[in-house]
Amino acid sequence: MAPSIQVARARRAGQRVIGEPVASGLAVDESALWSANFTHAAAFVMSPPIRSSEHAPALRKALASGVLQVGGGGLVRLLAGTRTTVA
Repeated sequence: MAPSIQVARARRAGQRVIGEPVASGLAVDESALWSANFTHAAAFVMSPPIRSSEHAPALRKALASGVLQVGGGGLVRLLAGTRTTVA
């Protein structure tokens, strides 16, 4: 299940949740990882890994609709004042 769907479901259940897409998921796709030039490809290796280009429209839609609120480093769930990584 997509993390944005998990965030939306948690909100409907009354949980306080903040979803954060990483900037690379909105602006970069994995095509550079397949470059024949190893040095160029290695420059795009990161964690979390760059997603395929098919994910970007869904991330943008979730951000525009308010399912995801801010850009940052991963999805974070706020429960009773604690931060627990969801994905």
